[in-house]
Parts: sequence; C-alpha cells; structure tokens
Amino acid sequence: MELGFQELKYFTSLKAHINMYWSLPQELADRNFRTEVFTIINGEGHILRGEITKSSGNADFDARVLETIERASPLPRPPTQEIEKMLLKGVVFKFPE
Repeated sequence: MELGFQELKYFTSLKAHINMYWSLPQELADRNFRTEVFTIINGEGHILRGEITKSSGNADFDARVLETIERASPLPRPPTQEIEKMLLKGVVFKFPE
C-alpha cells in the first residue's frame, strides 16, 4: 500500500511520538528482538486497543512494547480523513523501528 503525503506525515509523527517513550534496559537492547503490535486509535489519538500480533519470543520485551504504547497515549490526533481508517483497520507498529 502506497501512502499519500498526509498519511506519511501522520505516520511519521506517530512513530516519533512513540519513540519518545521507548527505552530498554541494556540486556534487552543488546538482543535482536522484534515485535509487532496492532492498535486501534480513535479521533482524539487515544489507543482503544493494543495487542501483540507478532511476539519477540521474550515476554519482558513484549510487555515493554505494550507499556510504551500505553504511556504514549494519547498519540497525535489523526487527520479527519484518517479517523475512520484508524477505527476500522487500525495501525501496526513494529518494535524497534
């Protein structure tokens, strides 16, 4: 799926916002864990749902991903034309990214 300029700008702002809350202890940062989390975001930027869709295989790492998503909420508000998509299709975030 190719993103338009406004979508790309919004998703870039989402990643930047979440990254402000993302940190790991050195013992986890040194590992090559990867996790994906599915989220539903409302028109105010609040995360209504967040669930791991691809586990890293490490429960502590996965828990930190979910904690990061929770702490980062509310996220930047989606553009008006994106609200329905955020509620219906959601957004998948990859950690780290």
